[in-house]
Amino acid sequence: MGKISIPQIAKLAGVSIGTVDRALNGRPGINAQTRMNILRIAAEHNYRPNKLSKALAKNKKIALGIITLPTQSPFTKDLIAAAQKAAAELADYGLTAEIVPLAEISAELEVSTIDRFLLQGLDGIALEGIDSPAVIAAVGRAVAAGIPVVTFNTDLPASGRLCYVGQDSLKSGKVAADLLCRFMGGHGEVFILHGSNKIVSHQSRVDGFCSVAAGDFPQIRVAAIQETLDNEENAYRLTLSYLSENPNVTGIYVAATGSRGAADALLKLKKADTVALVCNDVVPKTLEYLEKGVIDATILQNPEQQGARPVQILFDYVFDDKKPENTLNYTQIEVLTKNVIR
Repeated sequence: MGKISIPQIAKLAGVSIGTVDRALNGRPGINAQTRMNILRIAAEHNYRPNKLSKALAKNKKIALGIITLPTQSPFTKDLIAAAQKAAAELADYGLTAEIVPLAEISAELEVSTIDRFLLQGLDGIALEGIDSPAVIAAVGRAVAAGIPVVTFNTDLPASGRLCYVGQDSLKSGKVAADLLCRFMGGHGEVFILHGSNKIVSHQSRVDGFCSVAAGDFPQIRVAAIQETLDNEENAYRLTLSYLSENPNVTGIYVAATGSRGAADALLKLKKADTVALVCNDVVPKTLEYLEKGVIDATILQNPEQQGARPVQILFDYVFDDKKPENTLNYTQIEVLTKNVIR
């Protein structure tokens, strides 16, 4: 049988079309056994509701606004590409999305963009939230105006947002500590680079790392924590400077953008064989440096899902009044080493 219709499901199940509609849409007024039989038939015949017809009938246009951190991070570029793809796939259903990468990590810029979206009367907002009372207040204004907000990659849990999509950053930092401290043989000094104190996910990774290092590896000392502002050249300069002045460092954790810069500095100082390096994500040179042993491990956080999922959640919420099942939608934490990529 080709694509099955609701009348065909009704005939196979021996029920009315109205009963099938109630079963497929989770409405009351139908007994459990009948509902299960209808759902079984629908699944066996790969039934898919014709959402496009529904959209045309509603004649509803849905406009979303998406705010990301600066595009100097390859992770952010991958995330934007995923959001663009998800929006394009829903364009036939009346969806449009404006994606605004911030020029810099600035709460003022993010607030002004949120307020512009409010003035435009957009139907939903997704954003990488900068940890600032002004940004949290701006998100609160959107929520109060009836505009759902989804955070991704970095969360603002006190803002009233609908849900969060992204890595469990605290857990990611704990995994990084377990890896790096073992690579270091359980003792030595660690230099930490992260993106910005204004980004919750960056700080959470550092907090997770420090908690495990202090609790499980008492002979590991975090010597310094510095910001790269999500810039590879800053990471190179900071690593080169700090390790030149502090030769006892035998481990580096890069909690945000900066892995290539840190690795380049290790090669420049001829310390790639004596200093272990754990980082996040795959950026240009990551795979090469994993193969060469300059980077010991990188922790992935799925930018494709982080870009696409907020678009789908907001569309479902606005179009079908469907709330997300979970407030925290964590992406899988995966560890990549040279033996994994071979």
